[in-house]
Amino acid sequence: TITLTAQPGLLFSTSATTAGTSTLMVTVPSGGFNFGFFMQAVGAGLAPGAVPTFTAVASAGYNPGSGSMTVVASRPYVGGPNAFSNSAGAPTNVLHGTAQALTLYMALVDASGRATDHQALAGGTSVMLTITNSNANAGSIAPVNPVTIPGGTDGVALTFNAASGGAGQSTSISTPGGAIPPVALNVI
Repeated sequence: TITLTAQPGLLFSTSATTAGTSTLMVTVPSGGFNFGFFMQAVGAGLAPGAVPTFTAVASAGYNPGSGSMTVVASRPYVGGPNAFSNSAGAPTNVLHGTAQALTLYMALVDASGRATDHQALAGGTSVMLTITNSNANAGSIAPVNPVTIPGGTDGVALTFNAASGGAGQSTSISTPGGAIPPVALNVI
């Protein structure tokens, strides 16, 4: 049996979708040498840059261990075909009357708020967000607001439906307070 213990704000879970606890006991089968778990940085006191620590204590005479992780900033982010690349924010052409797949993520962000990567939202939590479309004449977003990211989910599918008569229109899709850059779409 291995017991993981964390400082406040850092939680452990055996499932991506389940809320964690500050202490987790895991039984490693005889002959086994590893096990899976999820770490969740949640709550006050764990601002970006914080380095919470945890310990692992095994029964049967094994030496205890410890570790740490650095908390990084995250924000909601609407990603298009170029999400998380150097081309993020560059306009994507969408033929009028067709659809373009987008994804609502929880994104890791740099100091400027730019999305650099994505991660699942902590299990046992959820966040409800509003998606903004700067030009409804260009098309619409589905599902309709609000959109919920459930805990343990790496992204929620969105669809931009380009208006049949929307040729020549441009729009940007984002979420208030979210990561940058917004998705830029040109309806052709």
